[in-house]
Amino acid sequence: MIEMGSMQLHLPIWLEQIPFLFFVVWVAFLSFKLAAFMPRSQAQQKNAIDLANKGIELTQECIEKNVRLASAQEETNRLLSELIATLKSKQ
Repeated sequence: MIEMGSMQLHLPIWLEQIPFLFFVVWVAFLSFKLAAFMPRSQAQQKNAIDLANKGIELTQECIEKNVRLASAQEETNRLLSELIATLKSKQ
């Protein structure tokens, strides 16, 4: 939610996660770049690149889980709003 004076702008939950996702992608990118330059032997470089690729895969899984979580939270909020409206109409 963004507040501007007396106005409040409600953003979708997945949109609020964008700064976190940029940070995760940035860390994965840096780890991949560093992995290519730090070790000297080819075996060490291959291991470092494999680790960086694993980090990228884990980052992608994290992003997918955040998107699913955000959509589940939005659905939960929608259902709670319907429940509250139903309860208010019965009073």
